[in-house]
Amino acid sequence: MPPSGDRLSGPNPASTNNFLEERLPGELPSGAPLAPPGSEAARYDPGGFAHLLPLDGVRGLAISLILVCHLFSANNVTSSRLLAVASGIRESLWVGVDLFFALSGFLITGILFDALHSRHFLRNFYGRRCVRIFPLYYLALATLAAMSVPLAMHWDGFQWVLLTYLQNTPLMIGHSVPRPLSDLTGHLWSLGLEEQFYLFWPMIVLLVRDRRRLMTTALLLSSVSLLLRIGLMAHGGGVEYTYKMLPCRMDGLLIGGWLALAVRGPQREPFIRRGTGVFLGAMALILGYSLYARGFDWETDRIINAVGYTVTAIASTGLIAMTLAPLGRAARFFSSSVLRLLGRYSYGIYVWHMILGRMVTTPVRNLAAHFVHGKLSLLLAGGFAATVVSILLGILSYHLFEVHFLRLKRYFAYGRT
Repeated sequence: MPPSGDRLSGPNPASTNNFLEERLPGELPSGAPLAPPGSEAARYDPGGFAHLLPLDGVRGLAISLILVCHLFSANNVTSSRLLAVASGIRESLWVGVDLFFALSGFLITGILFDALHSRHFLRNFYGRRCVRIFPLYYLALATLAAMSVPLAMHWDGFQWVLLTYLQNTPLMIGHSVPRPLSDLTGHLWSLGLEEQFYLFWPMIVLLVRDRRRLMTTALLLSSVSLLLRIGLMAHGGGVEYTYKMLPCRMDGLLIGGWLALAVRGPQREPFIRRGTGVFLGAMALILGYSLYARGFDWETDRIINAVGYTVTAIASTGLIAMTLAPLGRAARFFSSSVLRLLGRYSYGIYVWHMILGRMVTTPVRNLAAHFVHGKLSLLLAGGFAATVVSILLGILSYHLFEVHFLRLKRYFAYGRT
């Protein structure tokens, strides 16, 4: 799940037809406009590029899917066909993580390519990532440490795995992580995967540099990921490995990165126009397979683990492409204030929703049992309460804690020479 922060450098406001035309004063040679001084973008992300508002909305959709998937969960034992169908849909909403991956790859690759001609390329990139990601993450781990005694929580050495962002590796996968630690930290694997992606992809961008060669590299590495998953599934590999390990999942980030490079070339408009067809085609495959398999649950389906993640990455990237058409319906939809608000605070919401947000689910269900009856009513009551708490925690942590570190981005401004 990508933390909100740096944004895609969008097309030059003076020229929406060609991404590389008519650079503005202060614009980098790649054609990426810096956020105008004094603008909302500059206040939110000092020293960053101008950004496209609909991408906040895409992030808002992704976090919404994850909240429903995680906070409205219950056992699947039910005699109601309606509840069984609803449960199956909820279980498939893990694809919100894949949407985050595609968006993260798209944004990060765009930032890296646009900053190639600036001085202190790696210093600025890693400096900005550190002040955006580390403070909240380690605050969350400190909060978990403080909760250890009242929850009788045992770490058994897994604190070192979490501290070093290795929770998506065999150091944690396949081991018996004690509860409730496993319940409270299960979602943090995606943050570990993205941190590992940040270690190798910037180096490749720096070495390759050429846009077309980078596009080819992204596709080749994506193919490696797909073939690795197929091989593991064919030989009885565990689904948690194919779901969580970077070599198996880097195609989700790289396909988004491929789009970022594609729209920076002379064929920007054709690539954007194809986004709708790509999205609808990939979604047709997902929905068709879901009907055939009676669900789209990665934990129980080896076909999803073999090839499904590539399809979800393509669908997510197609959706992102749709939002890049400034006057399109997708851009207008994802520019809605609600989705953009959720997107802006999505990092904090994601970090806290399993650690603190879900803690209100059981108490609220017990309280609601005095007033309403039925499994669905209690499920909705607990889920909505946990969602509200998670969103509030995300907003509060941003304004009371994260923003103080974000101001340090001015020391790593992309426009500095």
